[in-house]
Amino acid sequence: MTAGLLRRGRVARVQRKRRLQSASGFVGGESAGAHLSMLVVLHLLQHSKGKFSAYRLRGVMLHFGCYSLDWTPSVYTYGRGESGLVLDLDRVNEFRNAFLPGRSPETFKDPHISPLFADLGQLRGRLPSALFTCGTEDCLLDDTSFMSMKWLAAGGESILSIIPGTPHGYILFPRSSADSGAEEGMRAVDDFLAGKVNDYGGVAVPGLEA
Repeated sequence: MTAGLLRRGRVARVQRKRRLQSASGFVGGESAGAHLSMLVVLHLLQHSKGKFSAYRLRGVMLHFGCYSLDWTPSVYTYGRGESGLVLDLDRVNEFRNAFLPGRSPETFKDPHISPLFADLGQLRGRLPSALFTCGTEDCLLDDTSFMSMKWLAAGGESILSIIPGTPHGYILFPRSSADSGAEEGMRAVDDFLAGKVNDYGGVAVPGLEA
């Protein structure tokens, strides 16, 4: 019995190693989750251990993320106006202070905190395909625009979907919700996933066929 368990353990380790050596997954998130997802991707790519830095993601899906905690111009210029929806400068300052209390302004330019300041050029040829989405009524619009262009300039495939008239968090609305932008944004996700599954010869997922 012990020998059988050991053999199964070795097989499991080999299978995990093979999964790490092939493109087999996606990473994604929205808002603070997109910020964390971007940090995770860059940490993997720059990891000192080859078994992590060699891992290849099929794709990254990032929705209305914050990529500079030093704030981009749209954070300062955006006004919630009559809609009063979700985020403005005061709110993001509150969130930043809760996340990094007492930190100096220089801290917010650290690429381990603000991925917009990362040197993506050193990762040329290794960046996974990325989908970036954001609504025009979002103070983090420049974060998405700048990060997607930086990704593209470093040689990565960058697909940018800007949804007119939609606020921060728009994909959390039901897809059937009129004028929410949720259908357009989630359709971009569907198309991205379908393309990457097909690119790697995977089995098509129902509802995601290209």
